[in-house]
Amino acid sequence: MLLVLVLFVGIFIGTSGTDAPINPPADSALEERESEEGAEQASGSADTFTRDNYAGLVADPAAHEGAAVEITGQLLGSPEANGGETAFQMYADPANSEWNTVVYYEDPELALEADAYVRVRGTVMGSIEGENAFGASLTAPQVQADSVEITDAAAALDPTVTELETNQTQGDQGFSVTLLKVEFGRDTTRAYVSLQNGTGATASLYPFNAKILQGSTQVDPTDSFEYAELEPQTDLSPGVQSEGVITFGPVNPDQPFDVQFEWSSENYDITTNPINFSATP
Repeated sequence: MLLVLVLFVGIFIGTSGTDAPINPPADSALEERESEEGAEQASGSADTFTRDNYAGLVADPAAHEGAAVEITGQLLGSPEANGGETAFQMYADPANSEWNTVVYYEDPELALEADAYVRVRGTVMGSIEGENAFGASLTAPQVQADSVEITDAAAALDPTVTELETNQTQGDQGFSVTLLKVEFGRDTTRAYVSLQNGTGATASLYPFNAKILQGSTQVDPTDSFEYAELEPQTDLSPGVQSEGVITFGPVNPDQPFDVQFEWSSENYDITTNPINFSATP
């Protein structure tokens, strides 16, 4: 991956082999570029590149100039500001450190830091060329962004394919769990929960004891090595509420499933029962 990282040191630097800086596009150049992009789109270019087909753009950026882009990614370094424009380099496939992309955005005060995750919507400008540390020529797509939004790691590394709003609350002897929603990614399933200890003693719910049951399959919680969601607190004093996300392995979003939570109490006179949710897409 180092070979790609060193490709665009200085995004506003020319790519002809010299280190002479160039000025950001003048207004007339921007207008000309926008006019050309508009003409291409009007002539029938209806491509939109997302996570599903972005590899096709990376393979030949110049062939898709004027196409729309909607992608999440992770910055490789800090943005560079020049004139009225900010530029940054990002991986559009941060999970695999691939799909190197250079993004331009007309906001010189864009508040981004290195390694930030962003959602970019914009238009393909073509390709940018450079050399790696060994002198090999490499290319990457250039994108003129209409919007740049800061997002979280989960949205970039395992984007939500679909989600199910549940807002169900189930309880047992004063301890309750609200299943707010379930997000389905390709690699993980994320259950958003709110816990409420309405008992008179400390109560505990440990995420690793939760499970999803779908047909004859049990899906257990998983620790993602790529991102970490904020889990709910595990030990709750009387009257305490806590919210968070419990991450499981992949679940089929088109089939019914049950989500089950086990809890315990420091009041040993209480025999606790699992709290179960049945969800239907």
